[in-house]
Amino acid sequence: MKNHHVIPLILVVAAVIVGTATIVAMQGTSSTPSIVAEVSPAPSEAIISVLSVSADTSLAAAGAAGSRIVQWQTQNYPATSKVNINLIKKVSSDPSTYELVRVIATDSPNDGTESWTPAATESGDSFFIEVVCSANQTFSGGCRANTAPTKAF
Repeated sequence: MKNHHVIPLILVVAAVIVGTATIVAMQGTSSTPSIVAEVSPAPSEAIISVLSVSADTSLAAAGAAGSRIVQWQTQNYPATSKVNINLIKKVSSDPSTYELVRVIATDSPNDGTESWTPAATESGDSFFIEVVCSANQTFSGGCRANTAPTKAF
């Protein structure tokens, strides 16, 4: 193998190992092909953002006085992946510290809404909602909440 072929071969092997590669032969006076490697970016981080928590005014919730609707959106988060929704209570402001009151939903479909009915003792300014990545999901780029906990009431 001649030396002028070794470097392009090394680049091709490296590109295939790292990610996808595109080989482009340049036409012109040179007999040596040029190689352009397009390496796929690292997987993006999955992000969940809570949009709102509001009163559920649907007819289906009419029998459950005080029902609430949690709405969220996701980014780089597969629609088939699940989310967990927690009711948390703020126990400190400096720094902001929360404790889990209860899990509202485990492995809820990532459809952007969940309805729940708080217990009589679960109301007030210190209660918040967080929508988090399901513990049963693995994300190669990681997963995080993009917003601070949202007031439940």
